[in-house]
Amino acid sequence: MKRNATGDVEIKRVFLEQLPYTLNESDLANIARKIGAKRGEIQDLEAKKRQMTEHYKALIDGAQAEADSLAAAAHSGSEMREVQCAEAFVWATGRVEVRRKDTTEEQDEWAACVRELGGSYFVVRSVEDAVKAVTSVMVVKG
Repeated sequence: MKRNATGDVEIKRVFLEQLPYTLNESDLANIARKIGAKRGEIQDLEAKKRQMTEHYKALIDGAQAEADSLAAAAHSGSEMREVQCAEAFVWATGRVEVRRKDTTEEQDEWAACVRELGGSYFVVRSVEDAVKAVTSVMVVKG
């Protein structure tokens, strides 16, 4: 700084510079409040992050499961779908058949029971007939 003609100090400019400053009690209390608020904000943000992570993990898991299912279908050349089927009692064999309506391919078959015969009944004349009834059925209509 220059001294003027009378020996006084003349200020050329005023500016700010980062220099060490000793904090007083009021400054320390203010900083403590700010620390507490910032810690609360951090906890809130971490909670939101966990929620978002769980949300996106669920979305990713769902997409991964769908991709796995599609890959399995592509690999095997088939997939499970709802297909219209017909269930029919075959009087000649005494069995119930389930067939696909689109290809008529048989899907399942079993020996008919009274419920499926609509009130008809089985005729078992001997022990041998009873044993045979497990795999085949004799039906008397009427």
